[in-house]
Amino acid sequence: MPALKLGTSEFFIVAAVGVRDLSRAPLAQALTELKKKHFGTDVFERDWSTSEIKGSFLNHAMVHAAKGKVMAAPSAYRVLDSVEKAEALIADIGLLFTTFRPIIFIQVIDKRTMLTREVEVAPLGVAYAYLNARIARVVEQQYSGESAMIVADEQQEHEKHFNTGGLNRAREAVVNHWSHKPNFDLVMDKPLWIDPKLSSWDREIIQLADIVAFSASKVMAQGSAPTGRQFLWREIRACLNVNVTSDGRVYEGFGIYPTPRRRDLPQI
Repeated sequence: MPALKLGTSEFFIVAAVGVRDLSRAPLAQALTELKKKHFGTDVFERDWSTSEIKGSFLNHAMVHAAKGKVMAAPSAYRVLDSVEKAEALIADIGLLFTTFRPIIFIQVIDKRTMLTREVEVAPLGVAYAYLNARIARVVEQQYSGESAMIVADEQQEHEKHFNTGGLNRAREAVVNHWSHKPNFDLVMDKPLWIDPKLSSWDREIIQLADIVAFSASKVMAQGSAPTGRQFLWREIRACLNVNVTSDGRVYEGFGIYPTPRRRDLPQI
């Protein structure tokens, strides 16, 4: 039976935080002010990477603080020397989700199941195909006359996949089974990859997507929503793209491919 390589993650996860162009500047500015508040007013005089906000960093900061320790790196996190300080940072980040209400999309690719079912499509391509499809549907249904662009930090492997036609091949493979095909023209053909060293607004906003992806990995690992405040799952779930049906809320913003059996779905 096919198997994953030793040390390879079972899941590949991409996450997108949908922000309208009018909200880009105020959200980015709110993030910069948040960093100044919690990391020091001189935080932007240092290398940006020393204060980058990532889901794993928030988790480590909380775990270290609970043990009476501080993180050695990134260096800005050294000021979080108590649970109260770590919780204050996390609470303010949560408030950004609550205030700006971005539309969140999560796409999980179950690589192990793809292997057992002998699905011969690159997980990366499938992930972006589904992500683009969900974004296109939201734009078509909720933002008539508008279009969308995915902005992401530099990923050479991802960019190579797009440039060699990997996304198009994956899209063709998966959409053949769909009864309704979204208008992919509503989403720019490929992401705009940015260099964090040269960016300003977008590098700050992308940090929220990293938090979402990290927390989604915890959902998949344990099969249920993470309860620790550092995962910000309450705020993330409230922003997930949803459809309200006669049976209740359907979280279309949290997709898993291949689709698992109902009993195997994570409790989010």
